[in-house]
Amino acid sequence: MERPLHLVLVDDNPDDRLLVARHLQREFADLRITHVANPEDLGAVLEEGGFDLVITDYQLHWTDGLSVLKQIKARYPDCPVIMFTATGNEEIAVEAMKSGLDDYVIKTARHLPRLIAAVRTAIERAKERAKAREIEERYRQLFTSLPVGVFRASVDGRWMEANPTMLRLLKAKTEDLTLHSFWHLFANAPDREEAFRQLFESGQLSLPQILLRRLDGSTFWARLEANLTRDVSRNVRWIDGVLMDVTPLVAAEMEQARTTAILSTLIDHLPEGIALIDEDWNVVMCNPKAESMLASLGHRKGLPLVMLAGKPISQFLRPSPRGLWHELLVDDRIYELAFYPVSN
Repeated sequence: MERPLHLVLVDDNPDDRLLVARHLQREFADLRITHVANPEDLGAVLEEGGFDLVITDYQLHWTDGLSVLKQIKARYPDCPVIMFTATGNEEIAVEAMKSGLDDYVIKTARHLPRLIAAVRTAIERAKERAKAREIEERYRQLFTSLPVGVFRASVDGRWMEANPTMLRLLKAKTEDLTLHSFWHLFANAPDREEAFRQLFESGQLSLPQILLRRLDGSTFWARLEANLTRDVSRNVRWIDGVLMDVTPLVAAEMEQARTTAILSTLIDHLPEGIALIDEDWNVVMCNPKAESMLASLGHRKGLPLVMLAGKPISQFLRPSPRGLWHELLVDDRIYELAFYPVSN
């Protein structure tokens, strides 16, 4: 349930205040009006706050409406203010509008309906501004708290926005970005040229692993995703993107590749034959020695390994009665075989 509309009426003429209050109360249910007739009343209202709209006269015996407007906007910049006066002029109205006045209505009985319409419009606009601020604040919180870098840059590479994570990734302060370009992030010229081509040909950029350069000259591996944002006329406006540091992942992949290469080298040069066989008896991997031995034992490359030297492979899966190893005699050559289960 919405609270009653709270309106502040600033006018040192009690008859004018009552006339305006009477008309407003006819139009708005649950309207609360606070009357201000002197500087003490205004000070108390400003201190308490909580009002939704202010209607002020221009000519007041202790000040003028412009001063009232500026005091209100200084404390409550989003509060709508309407000037309802018989003594103003066009210059005053223009100056008041520049200071944030929402509307200017001539104080006559004929213009009272115009005042009612101005109040309705000012309230609706205030609600729209509040909703827009709430959405903007949510976006700002998300933008600043995301654990990935988020940025916006112009087509020529000028930085427009960068969230705190982006600044940390680049080891930069906001003011540092004015001295650098988005396109200078790429550590290698061919990568920069490819990124430019991809982005402007497809409107999207997806680089799972790219070497980038921080503002201090150090490099890091990153995942970069970006899109070209266009206006309704399809003109390019800017580049929006996200950036993630994948240096640990790349380092792990490099270490894994190095370890795999070492193991492959060791296995390939062992004097024993080693083969990996899946549950369907397919030879998934074997070193050169095993490939040669399997051929000597009658196995044809590419076929399941179901027989060895004319004997079912299943009989070799159990340890030999004489120990772990099985012996096969083929063409006066003795082969020893042992099988070990490998999980997964």
